[in-house]
Amino acid sequence: MKRIYLPFILSFLFFQTFGQQKDSVSNERLRKQHIYRVKWYIDAPIIVGGLVSNYYGVRVLKGKKGIDEATVLTLGPEDVPKFDRGATRQNPAFAETAMHMSDITLTTTVILPGLLLFDKKIRQDALRIGVIYLTTISLMSNCYSWGVGRINRYRPYVYNPNESIERRTRNGSKNSFYGGHAAAAATCSFFAAKVFADYHKGSKLVPVLYGLAVIPPVLTAYFRYKAGMHFPSDLIVGTIAGAAIGIVVPELHKPRKKNKNMSFDPVIGPYQGFSMTYKF
Repeated sequence: MKRIYLPFILSFLFFQTFGQQKDSVSNERLRKQHIYRVKWYIDAPIIVGGLVSNYYGVRVLKGKKGIDEATVLTLGPEDVPKFDRGATRQNPAFAETAMHMSDITLTTTVILPGLLLFDKKIRQDALRIGVIYLTTISLMSNCYSWGVGRINRYRPYVYNPNESIERRTRNGSKNSFYGGHAAAAATCSFFAAKVFADYHKGSKLVPVLYGLAVIPPVLTAYFRYKAGMHFPSDLIVGTIAGAAIGIVVPELHKPRKKNKNMSFDPVIGPYQGFSMTYKF
């Protein structure tokens, strides 16, 4: 997860650069029609506050101590439910390569939404979408850093007797749940599919793109599994959570008819999100 920020920043700059360009075939009517609405009093605190909050969340993750050797030596694959047990039997020699591949697939997926800028309709709102993307990434990152920081689940390699004792006892060995790489990849790929779908309602490409959106997180999850970093259950939860964030955040930015009885407010602090109030 620590390598997500540089490609994300590059992706945002890509949105901003294209957003400032004028399309020769655009007209005033298209400029006035916006699929999404940015509310700076909500998005700005989430983005800025999210950066600060995530910084401390990552510190919590890094501050979690490893497992003592005596405890590790009592653990084995049989201590893991059958559904997840295969993750404890991966080849340690392939772990480093698998982790590197998962970083590559994640980085590629983070900048994937930049392809939306080749669409004329979407390019009209490039900067607006870039802000929403920042909000989405901020929420996803904090859900991961603060969620995992408070849950202790040993990584699969801890149970693998073929792994070195150094790896089994190192810091970060308790951060298995849930799969952060898979969650981030799902957030980015489903964000791209959701935005395209909202700008091209009824297009036959929409179901195709949603189907293709599954590939990046699944591929990323596969390499995390082969690296012994996560159990299948961790990766499934991470993928579902990431996909939900990637879809829900753009949906919440759609203009809606005002309902005086309902209000949404940002929640900033150790956790990032929204609070909904409904008056009967």
